[in-house]
Amino acid sequence: TTLEKYIEHPIVRKVKLSEEAKKLYTQLVTLGFTDNLVLGKAAALELSQRLMDVCNGFEPISSCLSCEEEGKGDNILHNLCPLHAECKKPRATYELLKENPKLDAVMELVEEIDPEEHQIVIWSCRTNFMELLANTLNEAGIPTCCFSGQQNDKQKKDAREGFMEGRYRICIANQQSAAYGVNFMKNCDYTIYACSNSSVEYDYQSRRRFLRGATTRMKYAYRLYVEGSVEERIYSSLDLGDDLIGETNSKDVFELKENA
Repeated sequence: TTLEKYIEHPIVRKVKLSEEAKKLYTQLVTLGFTDNLVLGKAAALELSQRLMDVCNGFEPISSCLSCEEEGKGDNILHNLCPLHAECKKPRATYELLKENPKLDAVMELVEEIDPEEHQIVIWSCRTNFMELLANTLNEAGIPTCCFSGQQNDKQKKDAREGFMEGRYRICIANQQSAAYGVNFMKNCDYTIYACSNSSVEYDYQSRRRFLRGATTRMKYAYRLYVEGSVEERIYSSLDLGDDLIGETNSKDVFELKENA
């Protein structure tokens, strides 16, 4: 229906990377490493995640627990670290970049929507960005809750009830935990996809959370991503996948195409 058209076809907002982030992004794609990070064995999968972190305003860093335990160096697993090849306990940590255009864009959109007037659900598939968003919004005086695998049952109950009662003006959720079986978002009219993975099902189901029952008001969804980045490719694939599972598709989507 007309009231649901922006849920079915979200409004796109594009963001440009800072120069610092561009350098890191290019290094990761071209070399597979930066000064402070080397991709692991599942390089292709990790690359996508690390590039998303850069888009979200973080520098991913390979820290080394062995160095920490043995009191060696600065706990950062550098390219030239003698333990690098043999390190048994690498882990990723994150440092905030000086500029964060993605965070700025989310906050600008939140201000535009006006959380005092309208509640908002913001989706993020990356935990570090969820935490950054929640901290930034709460510090700005906007009551915000989170709903993800990081919260226990009591915290999730508080988030559900608080959002439905209006105590929380914004809920930050990840698609894996909140895309299915939750109804507390049904009266919310605005949602922002600030960071998404490539799951067509999660994306599709998460948008259905706003269409529970009869739609009596205009509903709005926004896709916010870094222009030209892996995020843009993820959203393109989600849109393509939506054609296959959407309720309005036609049989020609599935017809066998043969060469003339």
